[in-house]
Amino acid sequence: MTIEVSFSFNTSNFKMTEENKPKALFNWSSGKDSAFALYKTFQENKLEVVTLLTSVSEEFERISMHGVRVALLEQQAQSIGLPVTRMMLPKDVSMDGYRDIVGNKMKEMQELGVTHSIFGDIFLEDLRKYREDQLNSIGMQAVFPLWKIDTKQLIRDFIDLGFKTIVTCVNGSKLDKSFAGRIIDHQFLDDLPESVDQCGENGEFHTFTFDGPIFKHPIEFDIGEVVSKSYPKPKSTSNTCSTAITKPSTTDSTTTDATTTDSTTTDSTTSTTDSTTCKVPKNGDEKSNEDCRCCDDFKYVFWFCDLIPKEGTNKE
Repeated sequence: MTIEVSFSFNTSNFKMTEENKPKALFNWSSGKDSAFALYKTFQENKLEVVTLLTSVSEEFERISMHGVRVALLEQQAQSIGLPVTRMMLPKDVSMDGYRDIVGNKMKEMQELGVTHSIFGDIFLEDLRKYREDQLNSIGMQAVFPLWKIDTKQLIRDFIDLGFKTIVTCVNGSKLDKSFAGRIIDHQFLDDLPESVDQCGENGEFHTFTFDGPIFKHPIEFDIGEVVSKSYPKPKSTSNTCSTAITKPSTTDSTTTDATTTDSTTTDSTTSTTDSTTCKVPKNGDEKSNEDCRCCDDFKYVFWFCDLIPKEGTNKE
C-alpha cells in the first residue's frame, strides 16, 4: 500500500519582512557619517528604519551645529524616502531641559514600536558606552554601522561610492575659513593638516550630503556666504590665568545625551568647561592675561557656509 502525504509551507514565514524586522530610528545630522551609516544599514537589511531623527535649533530653524536649513533637511528625507522627526531645541536649553526633551521623544518612538537607535559614530569609545548605557536603561539598543572602520579608508570609500558632501561648518581652531563651502573629494583630503581626522570625527568640521546611492535624486542648492560665529569665554572675576576655559560643544563626543543625532549638540552656543591652565608666556617670560588664550577676550570661532535651497526643486 502506498500512502501519499503532502506538506504545504508558507515560505513567507521564513523571510525577513518589514513586518518582523526590529524597528529603528536613525539619528540623522544631514552629514557624511549619517549618510554612510544609513547606507550600511540599508545594505545589512536587518532593521526597519521608520524615521530619521534630527536635532533642530528652535530659534534659527537650522540643524544643530551643521547650520543647515530645515528646508534642505526635508528635501534630504524626501529623496531618501523616509519621514524625518525634528527634535526642537530652544535657545540656551539647560541640561535638565534637554534631557527632558530627549526622554519625551524616546517615549514617543517606543510607542511606535521602535527598539533600536542607529548612530554614525566611528571610534569614540566613551561616547559609545554612554549612548549604550542610556538607551539600555530605557529598554532600547544602540547600533553603530561604522564602528572602528579606519577613517581614512571610510571617507575614500564614501567618495568612491558616489556620495557627494559639502563642508558647512569649520572649527576655526582646527581649520581656516577656506575649508568652509568645499566639496569633500580626494584633493580636499590631501589638503587637510595631519592633525585633522579625515572624517572630522573630533569635531574639526561638519557636512551636508546632497547626493549618493541612498538618494533618489540630488539635493539642489546655491552656496551662500561664509560667516563666522564666535563664542566668548564668560567674564572672569579672577585676574589670574588659571581660570576655566569655556568651549562650545561641537562633536559627537560632546553631545549631551546618548539618544540624539550624530554630530549634533543641543545648540551652537552650548558650552562645556575645561579647567585648563594657560601656559602661554608673554615675550618669553611671565605669562600675562592680555596675551593668554584663557583670558576674558578669548573667542572660539566657527566658520559656517550657508546653503540656500533652490526654488522649485522639490521632486516626487
